[in-house]
Amino acid sequence: MRWACCLAVVGYFRRVGGHGYGAWPTGVAPTAASVLRAVVLVLAVSAYGTTLGVGPGHALGGWALPSGLAVVFALGLVWGAVLKHARPQVYARVGLGARATVVRIGPEELVGR
Repeated sequence: MRWACCLAVVGYFRRVGGHGYGAWPTGVAPTAASVLRAVVLVLAVSAYGTTLGVGPGHALGGWALPSGLAVVFALGLVWGAVLKHARPQVYARVGLGARATVVRIGPEELVGR
């Protein structure tokens, strides 16, 4: 997820420009961070068995747990697509935080106030 965030920063600055900042903070540093995060991700996944403390060739560290994480990621993407098409009003509020809820008061609630 952190790698995706690095990529999002690179994409953002390519799309909207540097806002008056130079090439280093808006282009070079985020791109370098993305590349380094990708290297760390590859190294972490390739040594997952060692991280878990299981021997080489063990199913849990070799393929089962990393595959499970990939399946959960894919299910999240599918759920996002389902929300986008089936319930666009819910999908539009994803990621808005406190701004996601808007309370509308109609005339019937204002009677007697």
